[in-house]
Amino acid sequence: MVKIEYELVDYCRCTKWDEETESEVLDEDGDPVPADWCMGCYEDDKSNLDYDIVQPFIKSKGWTEDDMLYIGGSGVGWQRRSGFAIAKTNTDAIIKALAINGDFTLRFTYEDGEMSAVRYSHDEPMGTGKFIFRLATEEELELWQYR
Repeated sequence: MVKIEYELVDYCRCTKWDEETESEVLDEDGDPVPADWCMGCYEDDKSNLDYDIVQPFIKSKGWTEDDMLYIGGSGVGWQRRSGFAIAKTNTDAIIKALAINGDFTLRFTYEDGEMSAVRYSHDEPMGTGKFIFRLATEEELELWQYR
C-alpha cells in the first residue's frame, strides 16, 4: 500500500520568488529568503493534509462527523508523559488536539489504512512517540468530559 506523509508547521514557510528565473530567491548561504508576507502556506498545507490523509483515513474506517476520536500519545512534553485527547473526526479538531502553546511541527503518516502523527517542538526536539487515532470508547469520553 502507498505511504503518504505530510508535515504541518505553525509558522509561515513562504519564500520570496524571482519571476525572471522562476525560482526561489536565495541568500548568501544558499538558503531560501522568507517572504515579506504569508501567501497562505498553512491553509494550503492543512487542506492537503485533510484531502490526502485525514479524509481517506476517516472514510476507510466508515466513521462519520458525529464520531469522536481517541488520540493517544507517549513521550509528550519535556517530561515525556503519556496521555490522550478526544477530538471530532475533522482536521481542525485533530490539529487543535495536537497543538501546543508555542512553535511546533506535526508530521502525519497514512499507511495501510492507519493514520499516525509525531509532534516536534522545543520540548520535543526528537519528537514525541507516535500519536495513534481510533474511535473513543464510552469510558474515555466520560473521563475526558470530567478532566
